[in-house]
Amino acid sequence: IKVYDELIAKYGEREETTIAEKVASAMCNKGVSFGELNKSEEEIKVYDELIAKYGEWEETVIAEKVASAILYKKAVSYKGEKDLSKFNDDLTKTVSQYEKTNPVLVTAIISLLKSMQYDEES
Repeated sequence: IKVYDELIAKYGEREETTIAEKVASAMCNKGVSFGELNKSEEEIKVYDELIAKYGEWEETVIAEKVASAILYKKAVSYKGEKDLSKFNDDLTKTVSQYEKTNPVLVTAIISLLKSMQYDEES
């Protein structure tokens, strides 16, 4: 986590796409690392920061990281929930929110959901 923090602190304000891709990856990986440590609040906070910082970017690699952050955040938020309709409603609302402003992100979310579904069927 410390390495991610250092990378984010050093390059987080840079706007070149290749650097932003690395920062977005670091932020996503930092969130996953907090999840592995069972630190859900910190995990969600990192995902929120990633979504806020890069949610409007339309570059595919960055959109994929934002999509991951959105889905990971929702998975953590609804962990243990027996009624998945709330999760589905929330996800549908989120996708609708980005439909007009960032279709690349919507495509990334749908693609990630399909790959997750495929993994579950395997």
